[in-house]
Amino acid sequence: MKERKDIEEKYKWDLSSYYFSEKEFENDYNYVLNNYEKIKLFENKLNNEKDIFDCLDFEKTISKKLSKLYVYSSLITKEDATVSTID
Repeated sequence: MKERKDIEEKYKWDLSSYYFSEKEFENDYNYVLNNYEKIKLFENKLNNEKDIFDCLDFEKTISKKLSKLYVYSSLITKEDATVSTID
C-alpha cells in the first residue's frame, strides 16, 4: 500500500474549503468554547422580535461553527492515520 506522501494530490481530500490553516480552526474552536454558554442570556427573554431574532442568529452562528469543526475534525483524523498532531 502506498503511503499518503506517495499519492498524487488530485486523489487526496482538499480540506482547505473548511479551514485554510490551523489558526482558522483554532479561532472557531475558541469562539465556540468562549461563547456557547451565552445562549443562557436569552432565557426568559424571548418575548419580542428583536430578542428572538438575536437568539436565533446566535444559535445559527454557533451551530454553523460546531458543524464545520466537527466535519473538519472527523475528516482530518481519517486523512492519514499514521500521523498524529496530538502530543
